[in-house]
Amino acid sequence: IGKPLDYYVLEEDCHYSITWPSKYGCPVDQNSFLFGLSGWGFVTMFTVGVTLYLGVGIGINMSQRGIPFGPEAIPHLEFWQELPVLCSEGFNFAREKVNEAMGNKKSNYERVDGVEYEWG
Repeated sequence: IGKPLDYYVLEEDCHYSITWPSKYGCPVDQNSFLFGLSGWGFVTMFTVGVTLYLGVGIGINMSQRGIPFGPEAIPHLEFWQELPVLCSEGFNFAREKVNEAMGNKKSNYERVDGVEYEWG
């Protein structure tokens, strides 16, 4: 491990950054985060991707399907409207299964012929 006298301290406006060199630490490539992109590179690519998805999708819906400009022109609108409900149901199902496995609560699902049905 590094020696106590081998550390570096950077001080800026009451913020300290201490680096303690050691051969046991993991090497970090500061220029590569995901697929060779830094953090801001990833955010930029994500934003460009979403913009292209919406722009091309809205353009296709308006020109080929005759949908007027507005929320109805968003591509795969039904999916995006159902996504919050699907995520909530999936989270609740997983939470119930964990509680059931831990013996804390009985499931709201009934097993019939090897298939689970929800009790409304």
